[in-house]
Amino acid sequence: MEESRSRKWIIPSIVAVIVIVVVVAVAGILMLGQEPEGYEPPIPDIDVDMTTVYASIPVHFDASGSYDPDGEIISYEWFFGDGTTDSGEVADHAFDVPGEYEVSLRIRDNDDNEDVVSVYITVENDISLTITDSGWGWLGFGYYWLDISMTNHGNYDASTDYIWFEVEVWEGGAYAGADESGNSPDTLTKDSSASWTVYFDIPIDEIPKSLSYSDLGHLIEVDI
Repeated sequence: MEESRSRKWIIPSIVAVIVIVVVVAVAGILMLGQEPEGYEPPIPDIDVDMTTVYASIPVHFDASGSYDPDGEIISYEWFFGDGTTDSGEVADHAFDVPGEYEVSLRIRDNDDNEDVVSVYITVENDISLTITDSGWGWLGFGYYWLDISMTNHGNYDASTDYIWFEVEVWEGGAYAGADESGNSPDTLTKDSSASWTVYFDIPIDEIPKSLSYSDLGHLIEVDI
C-alpha cells in the first residue's frame, strides 16, 4: 500500500521536473535571441548636396538623418579621403585635387557603440582648356601658334599663379610657349576666364601632338 502510494507521488514529481526543465530551456533559447538593452548600434546616414564637383568648390555633408534605436548619438567624425577630418553633425569641405574620394562618417552613441557609412565624391578640374585655332607663322623665326581659351568653373584665382604652356611633338621633343614678344610664359596675363595666342618655336618638320598647361596648382594636357 505504501509502495503504491509512493509511486503515485513520484510520477507527477518527475513530470513536473521535466516540465520545469523544458520551460527553463525554452526561456533560455528565447533570451539568447534577444539583444540586451543598449546593444543596438547607431544608424549612420549621409546626405550631400552634390557627388560630382569642381575642385575648390565646397561640398555640404549632412548627418542629421542618422539615429540611434535605443539611445542617442554623442559624436560625429568625418574622414574626407584626402587626409583631412572634421567633426559635428554637418560639415563643409572643398577638395583641391581632382579625383574620386571616399568620404566616411563614423558615429558613436551613449553606449559606446559605433557604425560607419561612406559616400563617393568625384572631383573634376576647376579649369578647362580648349584649343580654338592653330597654325604656322613667322615672327623673325618660324613658329607654331595656338589660340587657347580657358574656362574657370570653380574658385580658381587665375590672377596669382605663374603659368606655363608646352607643346609636345610626335618626334619626342617639347617646346615652351611665349607671348608675341617672346616673353616667358609666366608673364602672360590671365583672369578668371581668358584666352591667349601662344607661340612655340617648333621646327617646321615636326608635328605637334599635345598641349600641356601648368601653374602652381594645375597640370592639364589636351590633344592638338
